[in-house]
Amino acid sequence: MPLPTSAIILALTLLPVTGSAGQEHKQRQEHKWWQSDRFKAELGLSVAQSQQIEEVFQASLPKLRAAKKDLDGREAELSKLVADGATSETQIVQQIDRVEAARGELSKARTLMLFRMRRALSSEQRAKLDAIHGRWERQQRDRTR
Repeated sequence: MPLPTSAIILALTLLPVTGSAGQEHKQRQEHKWWQSDRFKAELGLSVAQSQQIEEVFQASLPKLRAAKKDLDGREAELSKLVADGATSETQIVQQIDRVEAARGELSKARTLMLFRMRRALSSEQRAKLDAIHGRWERQQRDRTR
């Protein structure tokens, strides 16, 4: 079953790998929908559910950061190879495969985190979250028109 809320959850949960500790803490607090009074009220999240989702997030964060760092490194290497006039097409294809494998690992880690977060919600809460996501998508489309 597809996770239609993935875009909003990702937009609201993924944090920059770099930045000062103070900035990162502030961003983390602003982007955790499960700790937002608005979302808690709209979804009817209990304190226990919010805590459970936070635990999933905290448990996932190291793997997400490591996977993102790996992807960034592999993409940087690909950029160097492309810029180097002596690189063969075979070398480029091999590095593209490495980049895409790293991207796949990051995607897998994100999707698993989202799946675990959704398990903390009731079916009614998941439907409400899907509706919130639908509104968010419409707003994004309207902004780009």
